[in-house]
Amino acid sequence: MQPYYILLWNRVYQRRSLSIWDSCRLNREVKEDPSITKEKGFENLMSFHVQSRSLICSLFRNLFEHLLTKLNRKLESNVLAADFKDLIFKYNEVVKCLNNMDKEWSPLAFFAVFACMTGLFRGCYLMAFYSNITQARFYSLLGFTSIGLWTMLLILVSASVTNELSRKTKNLFFRLTHRITSPFEEIKRHLKECLTRENRLTLWNIYIVDKSLIISSFGTLLTYGILLGTLGKTN
Repeated sequence: MQPYYILLWNRVYQRRSLSIWDSCRLNREVKEDPSITKEKGFENLMSFHVQSRSLICSLFRNLFEHLLTKLNRKLESNVLAADFKDLIFKYNEVVKCLNNMDKEWSPLAFFAVFACMTGLFRGCYLMAFYSNITQARFYSLLGFTSIGLWTMLLILVSASVTNELSRKTKNLFFRLTHRITSPFEEIKRHLKECLTRENRLTLWNIYIVDKSLIISSFGTLLTYGILLGTLGKTN
């Protein structure tokens, strides 16, 4: 269960992102993918980041579910403390990969969510409060806001479910600390070092991604949309 494929995908993501960014920065096509141009470089980079982050989150969820299943079986079977050593080592590797992912990807995830919320607010505001909007413009805004909504939910929902599984796994490993007896103090010490790490996905270490963040983001958009719409009508 070693997460080597996560590290491999991380390297693929970095190389692909650099190639897209080079095409945008140098105003030239990349040999590996001639379809990428300067005008679409940033959009392709953002789209590739969102898809990659969602895939990596699904891989982490599979790892945490596997750890939960294995650990529950061992706890129910009353095995010896030495038998938990392999699970503790695997959990440590998964937590390291999760922290590295959050460190490298959280800034871009923050800007992606911010851009999606800005576009979603603008599109909904124009469709709701502009009376002279044409039908073609309305459907173009509807498609634009739908893509922004889907992208934002893809980032936030996948990360929040991953954080929830990570928290459940951490709580279950906390129970394991009481099962390890004194002859295995080295294993217990290693486990406590793993549990002291913050294993969660964030938006640039500003917001911890959870379900409450999703609800509050939509509440913020709705509140400011009604406020600005009411002020516009009054003026």
